[in-house]
Parts: sequence; C-alpha cells; structure tokens
Amino acid sequence: MEKQLRLPIQFLRDNNKDFASLKIFFSESAVEDLCLGLVLLKENLVLNLIIKDEEDKFTLTIESLPEKHHAKLVWHDPGANLSLAANEIEYCCMFFLRIFRDGKSEINHVDIEYTSINSSEIGYVTFVAPSSLFRPAQWT
Repeated sequence: MEKQLRLPIQFLRDNNKDFASLKIFFSESAVEDLCLGLVLLKENLVLNLIIKDEEDKFTLTIESLPEKHHAKLVWHDPGANLSLAANEIEYCCMFFLRIFRDGKSEINHVDIEYTSINSSEIGYVTFVAPSSLFRPAQWT
C-alpha cells in the first residue's frame, strides 16, 4: 500500500563539484499532510510515501529500509526514490511534527546524507521548513 500526496512544494536538484543534493522546500499548507504521510510510513502503515509537486514536475518516493542501513537515493526522470532507515524517518517526522505542533521551527532544515545507488556518490536530501515559520529560539 502507498500514500500519494500532491503538495505545494518545490524540489531543487543541485549537482555541485563535491556532492549532489536534493532540496525540498515546503509551504506552510503542506506541513499537515506531510506529517500524516511520514507517520504512516514510520508506523509501517504504508510501504511508500509518494510526494509530488502541484505542477507534476517532480515525484519523490520515500520508502523505509531495514534496520542498520543508511539512506539510499536513486535518481529517475522526473524525480527520485529515497530509501530511509527507521531513525532517519523518525528524525524527519519529529522535525515536521514540531512545526505542526508549535507553528514555528527553531531550525530551518534537516539534512539526510545518502549514497546514490546509481553511482555510489554521496549527497544530501534537505527538507527545508517554510520560511514563514522559521523562528530561531533567540527570536522568541
């Protein structure tokens, strides 16, 4: 079983000389659905979480890995498949659940390091909080 979400988000693939990265920018209105999807994945109630942008230009499929594994990414056109270990899913869940609970974020992003299955390159997937909700602790 899978859960599909079409959300107001932006994907940015960046290939710099040191590593490839995927940045995902979420709008405020995407946080609630994203939280639900991540919790369903974390609790093994779905096998895949499929996230698409509203323009259907990029699709990110997230699945869970067995324990003791490290994040893996496979690029495809037009998107990527991201496999995350349970602790990495938990990390993302807590980031977005805190934003949902508090209506703000004290950090503006979380990074997950991955190894590309296609080329064994190392890279980062960055989940970026909505800028309107970023309020560092010293601002409150």
